[in-house]
Amino acid sequence: MSINPGTLVSHEIAQRIVDRAVPGQAVIDVSKMLGGEIAAVYEIVLAEEQPPLILKVYPESLHWKMRKEANVIATVGERIHVPILRVLLVDDSK
Repeated sequence: MSINPGTLVSHEIAQRIVDRAVPGQAVIDVSKMLGGEIAAVYEIVLAEEQPPLILKVYPESLHWKMRKEANVIATVGERIHVPILRVLLVDDSK
């Protein structure tokens, strides 16, 4: 069962998110990625040859899952010494 929200993320919304997460970076493109049964997943391409960012948008009823995922990533990152995902921003304010 897929509960992926049908949220559309505009260039302007992506830029506001990037301004909070990595100030000073310009958004070049935003595109919805395939996959993500629970969260809508977007790739945000930045200027100046920066690596792209991944944005996950959870349905309102599952914001707890977003916080859980961020906590798991942080906990694992404290215990291992190999590169893992970094969470730059967690926000459930819509």
